[in-house]
Order: sequence, then C-alpha cells, then structure tokens
Amino acid sequence: MTQLRHVLLVEDSESAIDDICLWLDEENYHVTVARGLDEARELFQQKHFHAAIVDISLAPNDKQNIDGYRLIQWINSQPVLKDVLPCIVLTGYERDDLAAEGMGRLPVKFWVRKNLNYSKELVEALSATFGESVRINFALGYDDNGEEALSRIAGHVGWPEGVEKPDERILVEEIRDLLGKQFRNAARIYFNELTKGLSGAAVIKVRAKWGNDYGPAYVFKIGRRDKVQTEFSNYEENVEHFLPANTAAGAQVVYSGHLGAIQYKFAEDANKPLREFDEFFQREPVERVTSALRSLFDDTCRYWYASPDPEFKNLITLYYKALNLDEAKLTTRIRQFLHEFDPAEPQMSLPHEPAALINPLYWLQMNRDHCTVKVYHSISHGDLTGRNVFVTDQGHCWLIDFYRTYRSHLLRDFVILETDIKYRLLPELFQKAGHPEAYSWDEYWAMEKSLRYGELSNVRERLPEVCKAAETLLTMRSLANDLMVKYHRDGDNIRRQMLLSRLVTHLNVTRLKHVEPRYKLWALATAGRICEELDQLPPPR
Repeated sequence: MTQLRHVLLVEDSESAIDDICLWLDEENYHVTVARGLDEARELFQQKHFHAAIVDISLAPNDKQNIDGYRLIQWINSQPVLKDVLPCIVLTGYERDDLAAEGMGRLPVKFWVRKNLNYSKELVEALSATFGESVRINFALGYDDNGEEALSRIAGHVGWPEGVEKPDERILVEEIRDLLGKQFRNAARIYFNELTKGLSGAAVIKVRAKWGNDYGPAYVFKIGRRDKVQTEFSNYEENVEHFLPANTAAGAQVVYSGHLGAIQYKFAEDANKPLREFDEFFQREPVERVTSALRSLFDDTCRYWYASPDPEFKNLITLYYKALNLDEAKLTTRIRQFLHEFDPAEPQMSLPHEPAALINPLYWLQMNRDHCTVKVYHSISHGDLTGRNVFVTDQGHCWLIDFYRTYRSHLLRDFVILETDIKYRLLPELFQKAGHPEAYSWDEYWAMEKSLRYGELSNVRERLPEVCKAAETLLTMRSLANDLMVKYHRDGDNIRRQMLLSRLVTHLNVTRLKHVEPRYKLWALATAGRICEELDQLPPPR
C-alpha cells in the first residue's frame, strides 16, 4: 500500500481552495484545508502532515493581515513540528520584507506569488519540497504482517506520567515516516518486533530489500523525539570514538513529529546472526555466558574504563542522580508492596524474614556523610541490561541504547546488570522452563549467600537455574574487583564502593514497573543485608 502524502492548505479564498485542491489531487496529494490561523493550529493537534501551503493573508482584501506568516512562526516554535514540517508560502501581495526573513530562519522552502498561471509553479514547488525536505519513501512496502504491527509498535512507545500521549493514529503515521525516511531507496522491508525497551521505546529488527534481495538486519529503536535526540548525542560524544571496532553498532537517526528513531547497524555475518543477551543467557551453558561477559567488560568496554578520573564524590548522591531517585520516590514505591514501611524507622519487618532488618533508607539518612569517598569516573553505558547487549555465536558482544551513556561511577554498569539478572532474567528463565513458582525465597537466599561469601557451595544442591545465575554473577563481581584494584589500593574503600553501589541499585529495583512485588521485597531485604555489611567496615579515611 502506497503511503499518502498529507498536505495542509491554509487559505481563506474559496476559489483558490477549489483550484489548489484540484491541482494537488491530480498529483496524488491528500489535502486538508484550514481557513484560518486557529483552525490550522487545531488541525495540527488532530492530524499528521508532511508539508503545509500557507497563504500569508488570511483576511479578504486586507493587505496588512499576516496571520499565515504568524502560523509559520508558530510552527517553528513547536518542538514536534520544527525541522520536520516544511512550508510553502502563497501570497497575492509584494512582501519582500517577510520573504527575506521567512526564507532565512523559518521553515519556508518556496515563496509562490498568486499570478494568473501559478498552478505549475506551486506544483513544482511542492514536488521539490517533498524531494528535498520531506525525503520519505512513500512507496515502501511491508512484508508479512507489517501493517498490522504498526499500531502495536505505537503502543509500545512510552510517555511520561501526567503527559497525554498523542493519538495512536498520529503515531502510526509518524512511524511510517520514520521507516520511509530511513529506507528511502528500498523496495520493501521485513521487520519483527523485539522485546520493548525497559525505558519506553519500541524496538524492531528490520531487513530491507534492495533491488532483488534483502540486506543485513538492523535494529531500529523508536521512542520519544527528545529521548532519541539525547541518545544520539550521547552516541556521538561517548561511543562513536571510544568503543573498539565491531563492538558498538553504527548509528543513524531520523525524526518525525513526536517521535524519533535511531537505527543500529551491526557488522554481522548473515549466517551467524546476533542474539540479545537475554536469549544467550537463557539458552547457553554458564561457561559460554561467563565467557561472553568477560568479552563484554574486558574487550567491548575496555576504552571506556581505561582512563578513569579520580574524584571525591558522595556515592549515594551520584547514584541517585544517575538512576533518577530520591527518598520520597523510593518510599512511595516501597509502600505499594509493603504498606507499613516507614523510612524514619531504624528497622523494618519483612514477611519472609524472622527478624527485623536494617531499614536501608534510614541507614542512608544516618550515614550519608560516610558515603563520600575517592572514586573513579569513566564513561559507562548507564543502562546495561540484557536487552541492550547483543552477542554473536562466538561470544563477542555489541552494545545499543546509549540514552544514559556518560561519565559516571566505574562500577555502574556492573551493578545494573547484576540486578537485571537477579530480578528479570532469572525469573524469566524459570518462566520459560514452565515452573515460575520454583524461584522461591529459599532459592534466592541461597544464591545471595553464595554471592556474599564468594563461593558456590550454597547453590550446588539448588536448582540449575539458580546455580547458573550465581556463577554468572560471581564472574561479574570478580571482573568488577579486577577493575577496581587497578586504580585503588585501599581494600576497605573498594569494598565500600561495591557495597554502596549495590545498595542503591537494589533499592532502585523497588520502583521498576516490570519487576514483580515479591522480587521487590527480596531486593529490599538484600539492601538491608548490605547495610549490615557496611556497618562492619571502618569509617572512610
């Protein structure tokens, strides 16, 4: 199905409307008419357009009226229209002053005078605008059930709480635009939906047909325009020139209204496709999983971690900022699954614990001054979950999704991936095995004991999924320790940083919407146990 080319005509003359609609209909444009400034603004809220044709004067016989020009100024001030909606100006009057300004800093591509034979000039101007500014492949075809998938993809794009999400029909049209912009010269595309991103993005894997055959696969991530802009900026600043070749995908970005899309291209062998780390962790033996993690931290990320900067920082403040946390937010989320929780109480009681545990929020209030230590800053991915790591059959790792990639604590990636494995990947492993209830508190606590004491004896007799996760996490902790001892000589400082970073990331689990309440309780219990370990350390020097 050929995608429609939507044009908004803003014109107050009925005779001009009839003529222009006839001319553009013959050229297969889909035209919507607004007869004034307010109506045009309202239509922009309700529909999706690729270009606008605007008459400068929207009042009959009033040479001083410039409502159409004011509309173009308004378009240029709207984040969802700026830089993506080109305009053509129509006028029956000489307005060289406006023409000079409009063609300079406003989105005006052509200035057309209403003379006796302006139809040809207008049609040519619109054709040039679509070819040079809109730049969408409107004839792009979708294989399989691609058309039906567009509404699901639109539904996967998250929106901030308290902010109204745009109409799904508008988002579907914008997704068509994004695909048409990215694959301008392709005949068709085949795509399948990947698991939606944890940060509110839709993710698809796309293969385009160029000529007679299909090319390699791309990962195409669709999200809010502002988030895609941030991610691409982080990619250019912190990824493009820092990660080794064949470790970070090449990125390209396109925008359309409310949405943006960033495309990641992998240098993969077509016969050996990449897999998400989620799938790799679920299907491969632990030896291959731990080998892939060594490749990830020692090879893929090595330049990020190679030259960290020393600085005295409060680790709690650092991680609260990185994870967008505060005490009030954590208290609200914890009370959703533990109603009687009080952050001002020194201890807390949990359903599965026979004795009270240290309340981690109270502990942080009392010990914040002891959390300022000498740390090392390096570039970190910032959202290193299993969905943002892709693995080849040889165990080589690639990274995507750089929305949170910037300089931060050296351990940030390690501790985020640890909680992702504990509270998302491991439950999914039991789910896929058909016995989710088997991941019990006893199994979890056996794993925690193994991690605390650094050996596997506590899980040898446990379920294989738990043993696999424990060995994976112990490998990660060993890699993290190896990295820390390169830069720190104070063993207590290393231990403090490891515990504090784990403490805050385990508290962060309590607010994650994709984590079940019982696992949030387990994470809160672990946070309390971490406070016990911190109390055993001497004060920082």
